[in-house]
Amino acid sequence: EYYPIVALWVIGTYAHKEFNSYPFIFINAMKGSGKTRLLKLLAALTYNGDIQANISGAVLFRTAQHFTILLDEMESI
Repeated sequence: EYYPIVALWVIGTYAHKEFNSYPFIFINAMKGSGKTRLLKLLAALTYNGDIQANISGAVLFRTAQHFTILLDEMESI
């Protein structure tokens, strides 16, 4: 049921600089449900997609200007 939302979000990453703000997608599910597989798929489909883990807020701010950052662990921010 979430396929259209994820698909529109991926398409929007190609024009995200045209918007004043752009939403995050927060994926929360049980172990073995395919979160990492979805993350890898999103990295391949999004504009300049890149998967990062344990990234500081400052690095995220500088890098997010040029890439679509997909975070593996949100606790680190």
